[in-house]
Order: sequence, then C-alpha cells, then structure tokens
Amino acid sequence: MWGLLLLSLLIVSSGAQDVDDACSGEYSRSCKQEPMGFPDNEEQLEAYCPDALKFFECQKEYQVGCNKDAKEVTAVLEVIGELCQKDSDLHKAIASHLKCIKDSFYQSTCGNTAYLETVNAYSNYEGEGLSDDIGSKTFCMVEAYAVACVGDVIASNCGNAVKEAILDMVRRTDYIGSKMTCTDNIRAGIIQDLPQLQINEIYKN
Repeated sequence: MWGLLLLSLLIVSSGAQDVDDACSGEYSRSCKQEPMGFPDNEEQLEAYCPDALKFFECQKEYQVGCNKDAKEVTAVLEVIGELCQKDSDLHKAIASHLKCIKDSFYQSTCGNTAYLETVNAYSNYEGEGLSDDIGSKTFCMVEAYAVACVGDVIASNCGNAVKEAILDMVRRTDYIGSKMTCTDNIRAGIIQDLPQLQINEIYKN
C-alpha cells in the first residue's frame, strides 16, 4: 500500500511501463529497469545502483525533452545518487541496516493500521466541510500515517538515526506530494482537520 516508502530503486519504475513515449505520458516506457527486490545488504545495493541510476536518468531526459515537470524525478535521482555514494552520510546511515529496514517494512502492520484508523477517524469526525474531498483526504492521510508508523517501527528495530535517514528521503522526494490526489489544498485541509481527528497522537506531527 505504501510502496516501501522511497528507497526508489527498490520501488521499480513508478508505473512507467503503461504509458506511450511520444511525450503523451508522464514517464517513458523505453527506459528499462530490471525487476529488483529489496536488497538485504550493501553488496546487493551496490549491484542495484547502476541500473537504478540509469533508469531515472533516462526518465529525467524524457521529461526534460518533453517539457514536462522533472522535479520529482530529479529529486529521486539525487537521493538515489547519494544513497549509492559510499562516502555519503545517507549511504552510511542506510547501507549497513538494509536487512533490518526490510524486515521492519515486511513485518509491520502499518499499512492496515493506517487505513483502519484513518477511515474510522474521518467517519467519526463531523467537522464542517468534511464531505469535501473526503476520498482524497483519506487516501493522503493513510499514506502519511503509514510513513509515520513505519518510521517508528524502524526506529525501534534499527535505531533512530536510520529512521531519520528514511524520513529525510521521504521529505526530499516529497513522497506524499507525489501522489496525484495529495495536492497542497488537500494537505492543507487535512492539517485543519487534525485537531479533531481521533488518531494516535504520536502520528499527528
């Protein structure tokens, strides 16, 4: 549901296989990337990096060449480049904890918890204007809640420094904002709703 946050070389192509190339789609299907799983260790990460960097470079070239907004792809490319650079702070924070991060993702129930708590919270909230954009608000809240939840699981299992590194990647790539329904207006509406929503206080920030 929440797409392994944003170790984007682990996410695989953001749906790019389903669009046409003649500048009609957001992504180019001519940019090829081999299927990859979540790496267990630094050696696997190192093996994934060249193809991942090549794939997002290709997508950036396509978007720039087609006069599309390449902000998201550029941000992802920068984060992946830093993650793949052995002497970077991001690489040092993440690479030696990949197995722990992977286990935290797959063992957590954050996706289901986020969905249930968010749907229940909005169902119980009778604030003015609730019916406006309720579907989009719920979707975006589920994503944000899941990110916060899995961040806490990672902190518990792998250490707070690893959590902060993951959340920094999420912020830099605007993971929530990259969801087409999570516009600035929707997010502003959610912030207004938060004080009245009955969700875990830990995740309201």
